[in-house]
Amino acid sequence: MGSMRRVFVCDEVPLFPMENRSRLMETGGRPCLMKKPGPMAAISLDSAGGGRIRSVRHALRIDMTPMVDLGFLLITFFIFTTRLGEQQALKLVMPIDGPPISTPQSATLSVLLSDKGVFAYRGELAAARQENRVARTTLATQTGLGQAIRALQQQLAAQGRQKELLLLVKPSKSASYDQVVRALDQALIHTVTRYTIVDADAEEEALLRER
Repeated sequence: MGSMRRVFVCDEVPLFPMENRSRLMETGGRPCLMKKPGPMAAISLDSAGGGRIRSVRHALRIDMTPMVDLGFLLITFFIFTTRLGEQQALKLVMPIDGPPISTPQSATLSVLLSDKGVFAYRGELAAARQENRVARTTLATQTGLGQAIRALQQQLAAQGRQKELLLLVKPSKSASYDQVVRALDQALIHTVTRYTIVDADAEEEALLRER
C-alpha cells in the first residue's frame, strides 16, 4: 500500500475561480484543496425532501388607511347633504268655528289656483269682473303674487290699516299641492298675518273654466 497523504480544505485562503478542475495549493507547509467559490445567494435545498425547493411564506399585509379615509369622507358628505335637504315646515292654523269675521272688501286679496293658471283680484268677484280687475298672475315673489301683496300693503299702510290685510287662497279642484304651498310661502315672505284657505265657489269655478 502506498503512503496516504492528508489533504486539508482551507477556507481562509483566497479562492480564485477555476473551470471544471481543482487545484492543490501549499499553505504553511500543508497542502490545501482550492475550491471554486459559490454564488453569494443560493436557494436552500431540503435534503430530506428529495431536492425540493424550500419556499418562504410571507405574511400578507393590507393597508386599510385609504379605506378609512374614504369612509370618513362619505360620512361627512352624507351628514352635510342631509342637513341641506332638511325641509322647513310652514305652520298653518285654521280658524275655529264661529261667526264670520268682518273684513272690508278693500283689504281682501283673493287668489284663485287651478291647472289653467293663477288669478288674483281684490274685493268681491262680481265687482272685480265688471271693473276688469281680475288679473292673471303667477306665484313669483317679484312680479307675481308677491307684487300684488306689496301693492295692497302699501295702499293700506298709507291709510293706517296695514293690519287689515286678508289673503284668501282659493284652490280649485284642479289645483296642485305645489300651488297651495307656494301661495302660502308668499304670505310668509311678506309677513301677512291674516290668511286662510277656502274652496273656490261656483262663480269662481265658472270664471276658471272661461279662462
